[in-house]
Amino acid sequence: MTADPEGLVVLTEAKTGFEAETIAHSLEAQGVRATVADAMTTELFSGAIGSAKVMVRRADLDAARNALRAIKAESVDIDWSELDVGEPAEHSIERKWSTRRRLVVVAIFGIGALGLLLVFAGANADSAATRAIGAVLFFAAAAMGFGTMIAPRPPQPPNRSPEGDQTK
Repeated sequence: MTADPEGLVVLTEAKTGFEAETIAHSLEAQGVRATVADAMTTELFSGAIGSAKVMVRRADLDAARNALRAIKAESVDIDWSELDVGEPAEHSIERKWSTRRRLVVVAIFGIGALGLLLVFAGANADSAATRAIGAVLFFAAAAMGFGTMIAPRPPQPPNRSPEGDQTK
């Protein structure tokens, strides 16, 4: 039995979703349709659980490999010091999650899952106390998760004129 030529196959894997999306868009510019899988997982867990995959149709695999080789060969000669990417927007402060914050989020999801498990176990065992403890855990995890996800904005740098600080 032959493989479906319309089926998707992995062309390459990338450490981040951004890298995979960049590769996919570069392939699209070369005329090869590509898509990215597992990008969100790599962003949330910083590649600890896998990698983002650039997927192409099986029928396009050889063309995609050739295009990827050409893209890599062209990008070697880029002088990044001469590349003008413009000025950053005033409010474009990158938000990065620390390892500690990621662990907190995973722990909160675990507490929430345990709460739901206790709610269902209490329902099956007809135990009001187990259901109540589970509900408390679940709603506590939801509240903690909401508070963790909405972090305060980092302080904005003071506005400065090109001539220097004009404060009096």
